[in-house]
Formats: sequence, C-alpha cells, structure tokens
Amino acid sequence: MKKSTPSTERDHHPGRPGVAARDQGTITFEELFVGGDQAHGCDPGGKKKMWTPSTPATPADYQKHLAGGLGLGLIPVRRDGTCRFAAIDIDDHNVDHAKLFAEVKRRRMPLAIFRSKSGGANVTLFMKEPGRPAKEVRVLLRRWATSLGLPTDTEIFPKQDAAGAKNPGNW
Repeated sequence: MKKSTPSTERDHHPGRPGVAARDQGTITFEELFVGGDQAHGCDPGGKKKMWTPSTPATPADYQKHLAGGLGLGLIPVRRDGTCRFAAIDIDDHNVDHAKLFAEVKRRRMPLAIFRSKSGGANVTLFMKEPGRPAKEVRVLLRRWATSLGLPTDTEIFPKQDAAGAKNPGNW
C-alpha cells in the first residue's frame, strides 16, 4: 500500500510529467504496463473494428480499459528496443489457470498470470526501468513457455527486437 502524500506529489504520474492522476489504481496499472510510445491498440469489442493510433496510450485510455469500456492493446517493445513488460499469450480456452499458476510458482518464475477475455491466459513478466532488451526477453519467455509444456507456436510479446517507423510493434 502506498503511503499518503501531499496532493501536489500524488496528483501527477511520476513517469509522465504534467499528467494528472485521477485514480490511484489507474496509475498502478500504468506503471506496470509501460508500453512503447509509438502507438497503441484500441478494441471496442463486439464486431466493431480495432484500430492502432500512432500515439501513446493516455491515462483516459487506461481508465476506459479498466472500466470495461475499451480494450487497450499496449505494444511492449519501445523505440530503443527495450521493454518493461512481456507476455506469453496462451490462447487455449481450456487452460487450467490453477495448474499453470502452481507450475509457475514451483519453478519460481517471476510471472503474473491473467485470465484473458476469451478464457485463455496472459503469462506476464514485469521489469523495472530501464527495462531489458526485447530480443533477450523474447528468448527467455520462449524458453519458459517450452519448460511449461506450451506448444511451440504459442505467441510471445513483444514480437520485435525494436519498434520501427514502418512497424510500431504488435499488441
């Protein structure tokens, strides 16, 4: 639990000067899921079309996502080729989350497991600044996915070593 601080310190996002904090939970979520600033994904759900604005996600985007109003896709790889979070994307809708959690814990892997909207799992690694090179992180997550017995075609995010002008990265 964060200690209480004067409003002048509390009301601004520490990593984004001048960005007002509206909700402490949103700030914590933003601090965990630090993606690239080159673009982000938006998924309104249903049969509506997804899109990728060439702008960083805003605090309002995070708030809409947490409130269930917008699927927010963050691109893990940043322009400098580092990432602060990465994920193993398990699309098996019959995955046993409890068994997966027990195996990750038994192996002492520093991973968080989230149930995806479709019933699969996102097995996520979080890193502190300055992050780690995306190339190294992808190799590590591929090794962990294999050791967890996941199929070889299991998606790993980030998918790129660095974000480029023509390819901002996948979300």
